[in-house]
Amino acid sequence: MVGSSPHVRRGRASDARLDRDGRGRITQSGTNRVRRQGRKGYEELRGQRLLRVTAGLTLSVLHTIIPYIPFSVAHETIATYMHVRFTTLLLPILILALGAPPASAQLENDPSSPLGGKTVYPRIGGEGGFDLTNVDGHYAVGCGTFDGGSGLNVLLGGTYEYPVGDHVRVEGLLGFRTRNMSGSYRTTEPSIVQTADAFVEVDVDYDNIGSLNISYLFLQPAVTWYPYRGFYVGAGVNLGLALGSSMGYQRDIVSRVVTLEDGSPIEIFYPAGDSPNPGSRRFPDEEPEELTRVLIEPVIMTGLELRVGRDFFMGPRFSYAFVNAPAIKNPELTFSSFTATLAFRTHLR
Repeated sequence: MVGSSPHVRRGRASDARLDRDGRGRITQSGTNRVRRQGRKGYEELRGQRLLRVTAGLTLSVLHTIIPYIPFSVAHETIATYMHVRFTTLLLPILILALGAPPASAQLENDPSSPLGGKTVYPRIGGEGGFDLTNVDGHYAVGCGTFDGGSGLNVLLGGTYEYPVGDHVRVEGLLGFRTRNMSGSYRTTEPSIVQTADAFVEVDVDYDNIGSLNISYLFLQPAVTWYPYRGFYVGAGVNLGLALGSSMGYQRDIVSRVVTLEDGSPIEIFYPAGDSPNPGSRRFPDEEPEELTRVLIEPVIMTGLELRVGRDFFMGPRFSYAFVNAPAIKNPELTFSSFTATLAFRTHLR
């Protein structure tokens, strides 16, 4: 009896094969590949949609806020120039984000993933640290006019990050910060003092101390790029809403003892009715007259991340905020600040 051998088509383990009943059967590896492709397409679509919404909302907020910042006529040309410079800085950031690969790019190894692959996850976290604020300009309070100054302040906030590529993340930092600074100068002034039997005029040295205190609720959207594992650089913009402000003036006596013309020494002090401290007098606080309610500052940053366990990251972050607009418009006073914070993040699985 002559028979013919059946023709067998050889294929990969992921191809469809025939079992003993002649029915089609998809192997396990084929199933994984189909599920992985479906998951990848879904992640790409979700990432692209969220990125478009984020970019659109950011542009809408900026174009809504910027025209209503009340600059004076004398500063209109400066404001226009700074707005152009700010827009020039922001556009490359948005173009980089829109042109980056989708969120399904492979970065973080996830052993629990049902697809057995690598996935990039959004992250939440927080930051806390100190801000060294420098003042350029002058402000008048009490009996003094103060040029410049600096102060060490605090910053606290929470953050959300969304991956848009192999090495790129879009983040938003929402929090509270202070901008407190002080300045001082010394003067020698003729003063009338009371002796045991008369009033006399003597020269007294004083330290004039002025302070400016502003608190802000801020939102800082930014784009960060990770050229190496654990190291990143970024750029963004700080939008600060002023919550409260005050200016203070204090006058301290430096020459507590002076010598009269007859050679007798006399102690100099404030009367108890003027100040509880005989060597220092604090005057009532004042409010800045033309405070900018919404302060916009371009920001650059860099930092390191150290992995702690499976899903936690910690490390230092350093950022610098550029002068973009006056914090007080008359007389004009601007801020620049260097910030050092400790940042921590955790995955959202």
